[in-house]
Amino acid sequence: MIAEHKLPISNTSVLIVEDDKIVSFTLKRQLEAQGFIVHQAFKGDAVDRMVIRHTPDCILLDIGLPNINGYDVCINLREYYKGPIVFLTGNDTDDAELKGLQIGADDFIAKNRSFKVLLARLLRLLESKHEVQNANKAFYLGAFKFDKHLHLCEFEDEEISLTNDEYELLYFLLINKNTVVTRDKAYQTLKGISYNGLSRGMDVSISRLKAKLVQAGICSDFIKTVRSKGYRLSTQSLTETK
Repeated sequence: MIAEHKLPISNTSVLIVEDDKIVSFTLKRQLEAQGFIVHQAFKGDAVDRMVIRHTPDCILLDIGLPNINGYDVCINLREYYKGPIVFLTGNDTDDAELKGLQIGADDFIAKNRSFKVLLARLLRLLESKHEVQNANKAFYLGAFKFDKHLHLCEFEDEEISLTNDEYELLYFLLINKNTVVTRDKAYQTLKGISYNGLSRGMDVSISRLKAKLVQAGICSDFIKTVRSKGYRLSTQSLTETK
């Protein structure tokens, strides 16, 4: 019998990254039966997009994935994702496990282990990293507050009304704060397509988001378009006046 856990599982989400759909959907049913909210990705290059959209509390990650392997996915995630990452894989060699842990995974579980073992270890990780998970979704920068989990965006205690797409765009910029993100990365992460060099759709979305933030009193330099490169959100600009 699995020990009683402290966290309310009904509010806990898991992203399964697994290209074998039989394995993925079986695990999805098992986790949902325990009360988890479950999201799925079947390719390595779809993970960032799913994390931005759903901000999962934990990620179960296979190694052998189409387009981008699980190791590279983990390395990319650790640039911004602070929640638990668990490799769940059929490659249960010592070398595979050591590599997974060295690049930032929190645990490594072979697929031939029982669901009870997986669940127990998952619950342990979720409890130990509860505060870290919350920090992964919320940004408090002076008078600016953003919490994707609560669907909250405020400046000087005044709510800023954003669409779902704008929440995802702002969250994407916040987790990449103070660095230039390319148009290609923005298109790939938020829309799942490569930038064709001609589309101005992302520029329009950035302009609309920026207009709402400026109207709320945030400095116009908070989000800047970097010519021929992409976009940059600057936390330093929050100390400046409008």
